[in-house]
Parts: sequence; C-alpha cells; structure tokens
Amino acid sequence: MNNYGNAMRPHLRNAIAAFAAAVSLTGCSTTPTAGAASASQIGACNELDGQIALAENARRSAVEKQQAARKAVIPVAVAVLYASGNLAAEDADRRLKQLRSEFNLRGCGE
Repeated sequence: MNNYGNAMRPHLRNAIAAFAAAVSLTGCSTTPTAGAASASQIGACNELDGQIALAENARRSAVEKQQAARKAVIPVAVAVLYASGNLAAEDADRRLKQLRSEFNLRGCGE
C-alpha cells in the first residue's frame, strides 16, 4: 500500500487519508471563471470597505471620548487650583491681619 507498510500508526494513516481527500475535493476540479472571481472579489472588497468604515467610526468615537475626557479633567483641575489659591489667599489675609494688628499694638506705626 505504501512504503511504511504496517509500521505507520493508524491515526497517522487516517490523518493522511483525510488530508488527501480534502485536497482532492478542494483542488482545481473546476477552474473559476473571470466573472465568478471578480464577483467574489467585489464581495470581499465591499466587506472590507464596510469593515474599514466601522473601524474609522470606532476610531473617531475613541478620539472624541479622549477629547471629552480631557475637557472633563481640565475643569476639575481648574477648580482644584482655584480652591487651593483661594485657601492660600485666605491664609495670607488672615496672617496679614494678625501682623498688622500686632504692628499696631506695639506702636510701630507711630
């Protein structure tokens, strides 16, 4: 039957037979015509074009989310900086008021 005789394991022999059958069935038993090839190519191109459009929409959406996230962070950062600055200004005013009070109590302004 083959060069291996009975030395070939049955599962390997079955795999080779299945592969040979698949190759013979999917081989060039019929030559595709130019019309069939171009129709399948057009279908594939249309499918790819649709997938490209979906990917572009997904990218555009992701970029918009990224920009929106930045816009959401900036007001928070501004609010934190404003609150921090406001607190520092209040502390400075309080300290200045205490120093002026002490300055006047010591008679330094006379």
